[in-house]
Amino acid sequence: MRWSTPSLLLASLLVGTLSTPATLAADPSPGPGYRLTGVRRIELPGVRILSMSPDGASIAGVRPAVGYARGELCTFELVTLAERACTSVADLGSTLRLEDVTWSPDGSHLAFTANAFQTFKDGDLWLMDAATGEVTNLDDDGFEGSLPFGDDGTDALVTVDVSPAFTSDGSAVSFSRTSFQGSIPGGNDIATVPLVGGDPTSLATVSDGIGAAYFGMAWTTDGTRLAYSLHEPDPDHPGNGIWLMDADGTGRHLLAGRTDVELGAPAVAQISPAGDRLLAWYPIAAMRYSGPDALALIDMTTGDATSLGTDDADSPVAAITLATFSPDGSALLEVTTRTNPDHQVRIRDLASGTVMALLPEGLESAGPPQYGMMPTWATNGTVLITGGGDLSGATLLTLAAG
Repeated sequence: MRWSTPSLLLASLLVGTLSTPATLAADPSPGPGYRLTGVRRIELPGVRILSMSPDGASIAGVRPAVGYARGELCTFELVTLAERACTSVADLGSTLRLEDVTWSPDGSHLAFTANAFQTFKDGDLWLMDAATGEVTNLDDDGFEGSLPFGDDGTDALVTVDVSPAFTSDGSAVSFSRTSFQGSIPGGNDIATVPLVGGDPTSLATVSDGIGAAYFGMAWTTDGTRLAYSLHEPDPDHPGNGIWLMDADGTGRHLLAGRTDVELGAPAVAQISPAGDRLLAWYPIAAMRYSGPDALALIDMTTGDATSLGTDDADSPVAAITLATFSPDGSALLEVTTRTNPDHQVRIRDLASGTVMALLPEGLESAGPPQYGMMPTWATNGTVLITGGGDLSGATLLTLAAG
């Protein structure tokens, strides 16, 4: 079967399975450079938990947990789980795209977009104040309604925005923008718009097609480079994969393309705070229950990919389903799937490659709320691991250096 970019997301609704509940306690045994000091299971009834702010102060979620697409996007105080702010997404003109709900570096704002390429309804780029719920449209094209794929008699300039990523200083949002002039596609570019408002600045045109830059992007911590994902409708397109470009749009080049037909081309999940490694996921592989591992580390200089596999001899389909970089970039926290027990948590030291168990007894449940979404390892040492099939549940781990 050939997968086009919109087809991949139409196939993805939910990842993660439930394991037998376990009683968890803080494990004093250290991972490389870290030790576990606390485990807390949380529930937000009726809410699909998405992510945690980079400072570990707040949680983002949508409700209702199943019908969220036309519900509310909310923030919650992490310690008390009290609601901070909510905004309705019922009037977006389309439906909320979960994987595009993105925190600013300081945790003060959320950027999000709509599922325009699934609903074929116009969608823009919005900014939500995490404390008040106030929403600003950062790229209002003045158009609403069905996308002009056919000849509908309109000459309106329509833009469809996806994959927002805050700049490293949090002053602007970069995003993938597909343009239509009437019924004629105008190509796909990467643009940046300031949080204070104004016209977006185009950094580079990356495709002549529709929605090719679809699966995520991220800035390096120093703000000098942007990594973005390119997946043309043709899975054999030589340009499919992860691209890098300088902050001004120059120096654009393919960092990591497709090397295996079963894996497909990689997409951006995270960039290490050290800027030397990129956590990638493989959209095609992620949609298979069994098959090649869907996560890999990519060298930001050479583009070489190292699969995040497991050594579970009892399960030939065991894999890593979730991973996230430590705040200092020295380690990677990983969560297993299809292992016995399931949802084990471990830490990989990136300098030595050593992998050590953090919670070998496994979590009650774990999995991303949507393909490509990873846990958050906050600067205060808190890690949020979402519950997969347990939409309203998540686990908070507290890690200390040493």
